[in-house]
Amino acid sequence: MTVDYRDPTHIMLTDSPIDQSKVSEANKTLAKWLRQKMYGVDVRESLAMLAEQTSADVYDDRQTVQNYKNHANNEEQALHNLANKLSQEFENVLNAKSDYVKMFPEDTVTA
Repeated sequence: MTVDYRDPTHIMLTDSPIDQSKVSEANKTLAKWLRQKMYGVDVRESLAMLAEQTSADVYDDRQTVQNYKNHANNEEQALHNLANKLSQEFENVLNAKSDYVKMFPEDTVTA
């Protein structure tokens, strides 16, 4: 397989589309090692660590999402329980009024 390298220009740090404020210190260290380590074994180890760090970041993100989902489900259940309770209380008020009307029909105002 032949490779056709056509861009002779160097990548400048100022050309980076990456927002460095969002890059973890661990990833910054690994990137520094990839750029500066002299021996191939160290570069390969840096790449392996970068893969592991990326996996750990993805795992943490998934845990965060799951925690938010659980919280949302709990809130939804609490809201559902509150709606049921209010509905039951409203039903009790209506039943009490109906019972009152049956017991004291002369107090009932008709339109």
